[in-house]
Amino acid sequence: MLFVVIEQCINGIGDGLQVKTKLIVTDLDNTLLRRDETISDYTVDVFRRVREHGLLVAFATGRNLDSSEDYRVMLNPDGDIVTGGCLVYVGGRLLVSYHLPEPQSSNLLVELCAHPQIKIVKACSMTARYSNTPIEGRICTDFNSPLPEKLIHCSFRTDDVGLMTLSQFDILNSFFTTEVEATYMIFILKRCLSSTV
Repeated sequence: MLFVVIEQCINGIGDGLQVKTKLIVTDLDNTLLRRDETISDYTVDVFRRVREHGLLVAFATGRNLDSSEDYRVMLNPDGDIVTGGCLVYVGGRLLVSYHLPEPQSSNLLVELCAHPQIKIVKACSMTARYSNTPIEGRICTDFNSPLPEKLIHCSFRTDDVGLMTLSQFDILNSFFTTEVEATYMIFILKRCLSSTV
């Protein structure tokens, strides 16, 4: 479907109507990438033609900047909206960043670690990745003390197949700003988890 829209942007949409599209924004997983996480030659060609027509391209993905690196090298997008919207880069320069405020983020991480159904809690800052269990490439912590940097993202995972909808649940891809919002998020998470038992 993405390529039908792009073709219409390049060629116009029937009856001489010209679309004045200036920017194409695409997700990576389950959109631009194939099941094996590669980009087809056809896709590379479509993006080459998009560039020839003067259109800008941006990625919008839940992935972090590092995990989208190979695709950025291949397609050279003008912008990157990564980590679920927490970081926005234009021309390789950080334009916008949303950090999780303290003490709300610390309180939330402690609550998640204390919940009996939650097995893995992860958090990321601009320069480091943390986890409550040993995971390669992450700093192992119990999250009982505030981390040295502002966080941009946290998530949790259960290991119960019956909790599929919660098995990879990004809690805070968009940031909250008040303790009331953070407290409400904790309440909702507890309620969701207790209703699936």
